[in-house]
Amino acid sequence: MKFFVVFVMAVAYSKLYELIKNVKDEKEAEELCKIIEEFFEKQCKENVSKKFEEQKPVLKLELKEELRKELTTKEDLELIGEKILRYVDNKINQVIEKINQLDKKIDEGFYQLDKKVDTLKRDIIIIALIIILANYAPSIIGKILSFLK
Repeated sequence: MKFFVVFVMAVAYSKLYELIKNVKDEKEAEELCKIIEEFFEKQCKENVSKKFEEQKPVLKLELKEELRKELTTKEDLELIGEKILRYVDNKINQVIEKINQLDKKIDEGFYQLDKKVDTLKRDIIIIALIIILANYAPSIIGKILSFLK
């Protein structure tokens, strides 16, 4: 096939040479140039089209492989989803642990406050009794002493 193409091109070049040799005026030269341009343009388009058609399946496969490598698959998405869920679950557990620690601290604080309030109530009652008894102390002491005699 290549030999045939080379042969056709050789014949075309020899005819082209003959035409160029016989050109006398500018109009003929322009017409000849147009014919040559059209011929080469047609040949180039055909060659490029053939090459493209030959390479098209290969290019498609290469492109498909590249896209496959770049695209995320369903499995990749599932793995990412699992990682995200584990991360979120871990963070939630950390927050719950901190809440539990704060809850313990709050309970301890309330317990300490409750003890102080109880102590304060007791102290207020004792002070109130002392004040009340202080008014009646002389008469009570007198009665106690009179019983002792």
